[in-house]
Amino acid sequence: MKKRKIKNNQKLFLGIFIVALISCLLFALPQKNQLGLQSFYGSSNFYDNIWESNKRKLFKNNNLNENTDLIKVDSLVEPYMGWKTEGKPAPNPTKVAANGLYAILNKNIIVAKAHAQWLQEHSVNNDQALFFPFQFDFEPYYPFVVKAPWNSCLTQGLALGLFTYLYQETRQREYLDTANQIYNSYLVPIEKGGFTLFEKEGLFFEEYPTKTPTRVLNGAAVAMLALNDYALITNNYQASQMFKSSIKRLEAIIPEYETKDPTTGIISSFYSLGIPRSEILGRFVGEGNFLLDKIKLIGTKNKQETVISTVDVGSNQDASVAENFYVYIDQKFMNWGELQQKQNYYFREVNSNQGAYNHSPFKFVFNSETNFDNYAIEITYKPIDKYIDRQISLQLFDQIEYWKLGKITHQDNKIASNIWKTERFNISSQFIQSWSSNKNDKPLIDDKYLDDNQILVKLLGTLSDSKILLNYAERWQESNLLVPAQFFNNFPPPILINQKKEPVLATINGGQESRFTEYPSVIKIGEEYLMFYSAYGEDEKWRIFLSSSNDGNNFVRRGLVFDDQELPQDCQGNRAFPFVVKNPKNDTYFMYFSCASKPKQPYDKIILASSLDGFSWEYKGVIVKEGGLDPFVVIQNDQYRMFYSIVENGYVKIKELISRDGVRFTNNQIVLQSSDIRSFYTIGGLLFDAKLCLFLESNVIPSQRHETVLYCEQGKNSFHPTTNNPIIIDKDWENNWDNIKYGFDLFQDGNKVFVYYNGISKLNAESDAHIGKAELDIYKLKDYSSKLKLD
Repeated sequence: MKKRKIKNNQKLFLGIFIVALISCLLFALPQKNQLGLQSFYGSSNFYDNIWESNKRKLFKNNNLNENTDLIKVDSLVEPYMGWKTEGKPAPNPTKVAANGLYAILNKNIIVAKAHAQWLQEHSVNNDQALFFPFQFDFEPYYPFVVKAPWNSCLTQGLALGLFTYLYQETRQREYLDTANQIYNSYLVPIEKGGFTLFEKEGLFFEEYPTKTPTRVLNGAAVAMLALNDYALITNNYQASQMFKSSIKRLEAIIPEYETKDPTTGIISSFYSLGIPRSEILGRFVGEGNFLLDKIKLIGTKNKQETVISTVDVGSNQDASVAENFYVYIDQKFMNWGELQQKQNYYFREVNSNQGAYNHSPFKFVFNSETNFDNYAIEITYKPIDKYIDRQISLQLFDQIEYWKLGKITHQDNKIASNIWKTERFNISSQFIQSWSSNKNDKPLIDDKYLDDNQILVKLLGTLSDSKILLNYAERWQESNLLVPAQFFNNFPPPILINQKKEPVLATINGGQESRFTEYPSVIKIGEEYLMFYSAYGEDEKWRIFLSSSNDGNNFVRRGLVFDDQELPQDCQGNRAFPFVVKNPKNDTYFMYFSCASKPKQPYDKIILASSLDGFSWEYKGVIVKEGGLDPFVVIQNDQYRMFYSIVENGYVKIKELISRDGVRFTNNQIVLQSSDIRSFYTIGGLLFDAKLCLFLESNVIPSQRHETVLYCEQGKNSFHPTTNNPIIIDKDWENNWDNIKYGFDLFQDGNKVFVYYNGISKLNAESDAHIGKAELDIYKLKDYSSKLKLD
């Protein structure tokens, strides 16, 4: 009897142990959608965009040997990224941790290990809490300063993610031990050198651990995601509770991050909750050069003068934003020269030939509520002989425009130019009034992080099941429209594949095709490919040309499609945007193109021409009596459907016409229209799975981002955007001839769809537009076209 009881107890204990073990395993083995860093960075282009020295091929080369020379840890961050490094690149642990995380997310363990080793070699262990401190002072763009060494929650979070994922992939104890020690750094308060604010409402992780909390949103969110992942992978209950506490704190303050863009009305988020100082921006601008020793802000009250603040230009602290008066130094963009000393003077040269922005800026703190009657800027300077006849303008910015205070004229002779001079410039009360009404008393918005903030808050809301965070993520959905392309962190997967590296038809030196070759339309007759296109040359006129190819890749020019005498008097201006289709009822071909009545006047009509062989064309007359651009025609259900764009009252409208014979078009109606935020231009299209989809060139106006968006038909004459838009975001900062793509012609050849397109290196380039070729990813198109926004 006693033995049976013991045996039953053993079974009961075993059952409890198994249940507990299964519970632990279920908690410890995360699903993909539960890993925050993987969800955020796994499909992101973040590191390639931010760290220019990244080599994507290095991180994705999984065949590297442990001893290969290719494994190099680039720790240096360039000074123009905002780090105060005295004009020199400095080691940055955030960059190393970020690149290491990028490598492990791409399953490149060797490269990830190299970055982990660098971090370990540059770490500080404080009572089993591992930190990766910055060894230089940092002065953010508020009145906040952190002195070396200092620790950031962003760095610690990325490093925690790297070592946690390395442990998950390798199961090596050393990575778990390091991850545990990094987790311990989360427990160290700011007052003791950490980055965590322990508040009664919960925890907040500071990217910049300043005396006054700045509460940078994206840095805190990344640290929270890393904490969540660590808790899941290592089954650390305390860490999971810490994550919940940080969620609770963020829920309480998330309303303070919300703002509305005054131009577009888009609801977005502040970068942080740190309030910037009331500063006035000034600058020296012009063609002259001079040496500058001091700049002073002087106030006058009852004829008594007070020096409110001053900057000793040329001193070691002249660029410190911690001071009330400082100069803005940037070797790449600004005109300030290096520090110099001569006799008792320290100075910099204002060099008009140095910076890309061609001005020498400075800032000073200003309180408009002070009781001074008048204000002035006083400078101590010395002209440079060879620039004695040139002028420099001193200006102040009221947040809208620059006001001119006066000119530094150098009218003395060359002997007098060797003397240091002092000159004063009065600040008008009208400027102070204008600046006061325009100044920003709210936290700063950094458009580089608007999409990050929205995605991170949504991800945190999903991981924690927080309705509050999910609500704000939904409210901020459109804020990604304000993000410039270079900093956009969620690029769509490529729908254009197998792109040709070089143009299939390029401009040629001299003549009528020397500046632009654009707007291709390709057909195939027998085994020959014919490309019709527009070109623009030295005489600044658009014309339509023909080229041919045996393989669709190498095209030979065949010359003009129309001579001037072949077209009537009302079509003697620009001719462009050809689109060619075959008449399914006979062996003729129709060409539709835009035309202007006179040279250098806007397009005012769409013309029809016909051909029996694709080489000789006959003018057939005007079919659209308005300035339609880029006509696109599809034949569907025995109907010709023509789409074109037109500008009316500042908005682009996409119109559709219907024809039974391709000659007489009726039923003119608007199917799409641009908005204050998004503009349209060129049109391409494809009849796919009995559904018509339009590829529209688009500019996102607030961010000047160039994109391609996809609209597909759902129901009669009802076009809707796909849920994944945009399908292409152009990267005009890269070194490619076709960074900007537009004017798509989608050409079906067998079971493949090829895309001929215009390509230029920069938006609004004034020349060198060529024609490229790529293949369309049919599977992605099929997926996209099935997911439409129907609301």
